[in-house]
Amino acid sequence: MEVKTYLPFKLFFIGFILMVLGIIVIMLASLYFATTKGEVEVSGSVLFIFGFIPIGFAFGPHSEYIMVFLIILALVAMVLSFLLRRFAKT
Repeated sequence: MEVKTYLPFKLFFIGFILMVLGIIVIMLASLYFATTKGEVEVSGSVLFIFGFIPIGFAFGPHSEYIMVFLIILALVAMVLSFLLRRFAKT
């Protein structure tokens, strides 16, 4: 008996695992920085994609680098979305 797994399920599972790993990394980093005695600089960002309009916000001393990364991430997400829609219809 052969079990077939489909590409959307695999992609969903990979995305879910990456999100869980990201949450774990953030928790470990916050625990590490909570125990340090000293000044900590915080940088962060938020990315929203509405249709094909990416909107990003960044703050902190490294916000320029974060915005460049967000722009690249938004472009990759839009290209992957376009390719997945195109190949899913065939």
